[in-house]
Amino acid sequence: MKKLALTLAVFVSLIGGKVYGCSPILVPTLVSQAVVGSNLELMWSSNTTYNCTYWIDVEIICNTGVFTGIGPFYLSPTITKTFTPYPYTLQTISLTNFCPGQVYFFRAREASSAVTFSPWTATFNFTTPGLPIIPVINVTADTTLICLPQTAQLNCTVSNTCGTTTPIYSWAPATGLSNPNIANPTAGPTVQTQYTCFVSGGTLLSCWQIQDTITISGGIVVCNAGPTVAICIGNLIQLNAGGGATYVWSPATGLSNANIGNPMASPTVTTQYTVTASVGNCSDTDTMTVTVNPLPVVIFSAPDTTGCAPITVTFTNSTPNSTNCSWSFGWGNDSVSCVNPMVHTYPIPGVYTVTLYVTDNNGCVNSSTHTNMVVVYGYPTACFTIGNQPTTILEPVIPFIDCSLGASSYYWDFGDAGNTTSTLMNPTFTYTDTGYFNVQHIVCNSTLCCDTTYMDVYIGPYFAIYVPNAFTPNNDTHNDLFFPSGTGLDLATYHFYIYDRWGELIFETTDWNVQWDGKVKGVKVQEDVYAWKLQIEDYMHYAHKLTGHVSVIR
Repeated sequence: MKKLALTLAVFVSLIGGKVYGCSPILVPTLVSQAVVGSNLELMWSSNTTYNCTYWIDVEIICNTGVFTGIGPFYLSPTITKTFTPYPYTLQTISLTNFCPGQVYFFRAREASSAVTFSPWTATFNFTTPGLPIIPVINVTADTTLICLPQTAQLNCTVSNTCGTTTPIYSWAPATGLSNPNIANPTAGPTVQTQYTCFVSGGTLLSCWQIQDTITISGGIVVCNAGPTVAICIGNLIQLNAGGGATYVWSPATGLSNANIGNPMASPTVTTQYTVTASVGNCSDTDTMTVTVNPLPVVIFSAPDTTGCAPITVTFTNSTPNSTNCSWSFGWGNDSVSCVNPMVHTYPIPGVYTVTLYVTDNNGCVNSSTHTNMVVVYGYPTACFTIGNQPTTILEPVIPFIDCSLGASSYYWDFGDAGNTTSTLMNPTFTYTDTGYFNVQHIVCNSTLCCDTTYMDVYIGPYFAIYVPNAFTPNNDTHNDLFFPSGTGLDLATYHFYIYDRWGELIFETTDWNVQWDGKVKGVKVQEDVYAWKLQIEDYMHYAHKLTGHVSVIR
């Protein structure tokens, strides 16, 4: 059996009209503890020796509380001891009114019918079954702005609580409150005040305390329309008036709502606004001005905006009071510089639109766009081929064939000594000399963008070999030597042989400048007819083999 005693009964034994006391009481021993279902079960043992009636006082508090020693106590069943130590009957304490999922502390002492008590035991703890409950608090008011002598009705509500006692309310500060210890006092502060409502479970067994706040502004109404502001025409700005519960702005022109404290304003001209702030029967007015600045007129130009790629354009910004600039050139890296003039190069053919964004000294932004402002032309591709190559001076007529792309006009310089030129598309030119001639071909398109290419023409000498059929080696300085002559020859490939009538080789040379003097090993040959053979390549490296006869006449 469990008993909650706020006042202890005194048990005494009356024998012959005398009251017999119990011996000094010793601290009991906690033999075991367990939470079983919704009960805390405790088993105690008494260490007191004298025969008397005893029981155990158990004091339980929340884990955030402090033991008081004045109850309430949970009493165990009583015992009358006959020996020591003496066991108590199982003490069962219902946890129905405890908060679930919480840690509680408890201690105990032994009490006797003679109103004597043992010292307290050590502190023990247990956890109630179930999931913890988190109470919810909400503080509201019928108004947060009052004009004296008005008051605001405060309301502090709690929900999702545990425990069986009524919650305890405490407001702070108490200044201006009708009663700081109830859930719904009225508030009449003279200045802006933040009130905090503290709520606890109202019992040592209700282990929770929560709080919430609300701010009440009271006193006389002082309207504040806010500072003077500046905008750029076409922009919005939010006005912010204070000091009242309701507001009326005048004029309403350019305002999103003239009956709120923070309307959006977008006047087209500089406007002074008057706002009236009211709380109940109290009101006040204030003024502020929205200055409207015009947008900058963005002006920029460039003298030369067309040409053959690459083209470098020099832009001049003529916008007054330019503080920040952003250029969009339509190609390449844009710029955020106000360097003036601004130079930009366009390397690729195309048509480009240019935009300049300018922020002036009032912070207003505007832009100007020049559509297709820059035109960059492409180039034709010069190309030509040469006919009749290779050739010699015997066939010096050379046809030139144009293979250019995108060309509409043509210019040729044939590289000859006379600097002969032509504007035909496919000209023909006759060279009058041999050698290499560097031909220049310039082609242009309709936008006068031009391309140039070069190619060499080679006019070689004609190939000819002259070999005499007789010579007179008699040392008279006339016709004493036998040798070939010619033109268009590759002398490095020269090989010359002379044979007698029996086919014996009597002279051989690979040196064009070595000639036969009519001797063999220093001895004059006799008058006779001798055979010769000549091997040589021409300037085009074609091989030639020639044979013939020569007469030696003395």
